[in-house]
Formats: sequence, structure tokens, C-alpha cells
Amino acid sequence: MAGVGDEHSRPPRLSDFGLTTADEEAIRRWYRFRLGSLAPLVVLIGIGGLIGIIVDTRIKAAGVGGLIGAMLWPWADEWIFPLFERLDPRFKRYKTYRTAVNTAETARLEQEKLDLWRRQTFWRSLNGHQFERELTALLRRCGYDARCTLGSGDQGIDIVIFGDDKKTTIVQCKQTSHPVGPSVVRDLYGTMIHASAP
Repeated sequence: MAGVGDEHSRPPRLSDFGLTTADEEAIRRWYRFRLGSLAPLVVLIGIGGLIGIIVDTRIKAAGVGGLIGAMLWPWADEWIFPLFERLDPRFKRYKTYRTAVNTAETARLEQEKLDLWRRQTFWRSLNGHQFERELTALLRRCGYDARCTLGSGDQGIDIVIFGDDKKTTIVQCKQTSHPVGPSVVRDLYGTMIHASAP
């Protein structure tokens, strides 16, 4: 399928593979029948058949039938069910559809990882003043009334955010890839007290 995994491609749809939701439900019912209900039933019939052979001679025929069914189950699972699936072309199209869905999901997750990495690379590539300006722009895009200070003589205040409730929030930026120490937090706390900001 063309476009699977492209950044702007849409996810695969059943209709792209000539399938309907009714086809998908029928195929799912088949797999539930194949995987869910028959195996325990055959095992129980086999155990019941073995007990029948040992305990009572009148039900030996049923017991033998149960044992034969239990012995033929692996053969049915390996040969009969796949034969039914090969006879109905919807199974092959559905498997192709599921592969396309998984491929598209993997590509989407990889794109998200790449976007995150690009964002981290972008932010780490900025110098201190560029970092402050870009962070101010980001805060504005998020709906805040944010303003970047002049740089020198800013008394440790890099960005000021003005709220609707007349409260002012101050931001001190530290563009670093390492955790900041307690002295930076103490400086910011002193600046908050001096500026009477929350």
C-alpha cells in the first residue's frame, strides 16, 4: 500500500483491501472459534473418552471417538483450518490489512520519536538568549502574555508572564542538559521575594 508510514498518510482502512466491517467480524469470529472453543472441547472429549474406556465397556465407542478426536486435533489445526482460510480470499486480504495497520502504527511511533528528538536537538542547540526568546514565543503560542526581559540587569528574571488576575509570574531560564544545583533555586527564590511574584 503506497504511503504507509508517510508523515501525512492516513491509517489503512478495511475498504482499501476490499473488506467490510462484516468481513472483519466474520474473520474474528472464525479465529475465536478456532483458538478459543475447540481446543478445550477436544481435550475434554479425549479425557472423557479415556475415562470411558477404563471405567465402563458400554461407552467404549464414545471413548474411542473422543480419543480419536483428541489425536486428530493437531492435524485439524495444522491442515484443516488453514485449508478453510486459503479457500476464502478474505483471510489473505485481512492478514495484509493487519500487516499494513501494524506497519503504519510502527511508522507513526517512530515519527513521534523522531519529532521528539528533533525538538530536543533544537532546544539544546540554542544559546542562552535564543533559548529565552524561543521559550517566550512558545509561552505566547500557549496563550500566555509572556515578555522576555532585556538580558543584562534583569535581576535574574528572564521572562515575565502577566496573568488576567493581575498576578505576575517570573521565569528564570537555565539552558543546560544537567540538573541545576540548590544555589540556582535559592537565587530564584530571592528574586521572587524581591519582585513580589508568586
